[in-house]
This record gives sequence, C-alpha cells and structure tokens, in this order.
Amino acid sequence: MVKGSAEKKQNRKAKAFFKVQYTMAKKIMDGDACAFCQEIIKRDEEDWILESNGEVGEIWSQTLQASVLAHVDCIPEGTIDGTNDEWSMA
Repeated sequence: MVKGSAEKKQNRKAKAFFKVQYTMAKKIMDGDACAFCQEIIKRDEEDWILESNGEVGEIWSQTLQASVLAHVDCIPEGTIDGTNDEWSMA
C-alpha cells in the first residue's frame, strides 16, 4: 500500500514538473515514454528497446530524485558534459 502511495506521489510530482497529464507522467516515470517528447518507447517481447525508436539514454533529475528515459536528441543541453544543474547522466 505504501509503495502505491509513494508511486502516485512521484507521478503527481512528474506531472507538474513535465506539465503533462497524469497518465503520461506515469508512462515517463515507468520508462515507457521519452521524458521530453513523450513518444512511447517501443520494446520487443523481451522488453528490449527497439532501435527503430532511436537511441535512448537514462538521465537523472535533481528535482524528481529519479531517473527517466529520453531519446539522445531530446536530452537537455549540458546534461552529458555535466554543466546542467537539473539533469545528469544516470
């Protein structure tokens, strides 16, 4: 019960942070959608990310205190070189 409550709280936080609907925030936090373009991340039957969906990286948010998946082209500037205060490589 606590896990579900904590998960809902995290999803609400992501909803406000990304300015998306709750269902999309849940997909982002579950790793089912890109955090920035909200495109669904395609997976095969073994849950591997398909290359046709583009390269995907895992990045850490200081505000959310969680990692999310994002397409390499969508990752905010300064994330990879460490100059972004909000985002860093996970």
